Amino acid sequence: LQLLTGRVAFNLDREMRDAVNGGNTSYMTALLDPLAGEWPVRLATDLAHLALRCCDMDPNNRPDLGSE
Repeated sequence: LQLLTGRVAFNLDREMRDAVNGGNTSYMTALLDPLAGEWPVRLATDLAHLALRCCDMDPNNRPDLGSE
């Protein structure tokens, strides 16, 4: 999430979850790091979903990055 947004992690998962679950592409775009250049919104959304799964409190729900 920090790579997508360029921001510190504090409450970042909550904001990103609101953006991807609400389907609000303008909010999602506003969260993305402008210094990283243009992000394709679909790619950024997919990456955000993966990152949010990595933040899950239950380690059994976190993805295996080798296969994902």
